[in-house]
Amino acid sequence: MNTGLGTSATYVESGDFNMDGRVDLIATGSSNTYLLAGNGNGTFQSPKSIGGPGIALRAADLNNDGKLDLLILSGQSFQVLLGNGDGTFQPPKTFGQGTTYSEMVLKDFNGDGKLDVAAMNNGGNVSVFAGKGDGSFEPRVTYIVGAPGSHLANGDVNNDGAVDLVVSRPAPYSDLVLVLNRRGISTAMTSSPNPSTANQPVTLTATVSASVRGSGTPTGTVMFQEGTTVLGTAA
Repeated sequence: MNTGLGTSATYVESGDFNMDGRVDLIATGSSNTYLLAGNGNGTFQSPKSIGGPGIALRAADLNNDGKLDLLILSGQSFQVLLGNGDGTFQPPKTFGQGTTYSEMVLKDFNGDGKLDVAAMNNGGNVSVFAGKGDGSFEPRVTYIVGAPGSHLANGDVNNDGAVDLVVSRPAPYSDLVLVLNRRGISTAMTSSPNPSTANQPVTLTATVSASVRGSGTPTGTVMFQEGTTVLGTAA
């Protein structure tokens, strides 16, 4: 079936964007991003331009209003288009400027119930943008993977309840780089007495607990340091 898009599409997402109970398509490519409203019988209405060009696309409810929104990766940034629930979208908001991206995933990486964005760039890094739950995102936190990757995937690879990232690097590396998500645990620090005076003994306590729903009990060793001086360890 020819949908009449008239241009090549680099990525396609499906969903009920106009809330009529029928599956619609959204396709992005080198010219624009288009909505093809579904007729419910395997055919679609003529493409309608809803945004600029993109190399990747994700559809999800980013602001928790029950309507599907769009996230378009354009290479130099990504745009969020909040859905109105009738097949139209609000003006795009741009995030992540300043680098060149090649792929992205959408997942709750910090366990706060809000969707976050992880985007792989051509410089060999992965940037994570924490979602605020209203369709906007915090500034990037960047993790170095050493070389540009070809694919980006996500999953809990170490079974700690937190979603990790996996980067596939092409030749000459031909390997996989794991970016382990340490948000599976949180650490609270206390000292007693507090405040303390000079030369007074102080007890430091670290309470390590799971910060992602459904994760198990953390295990390991905590090291207390003052600068480069190790004050002690506890298991």
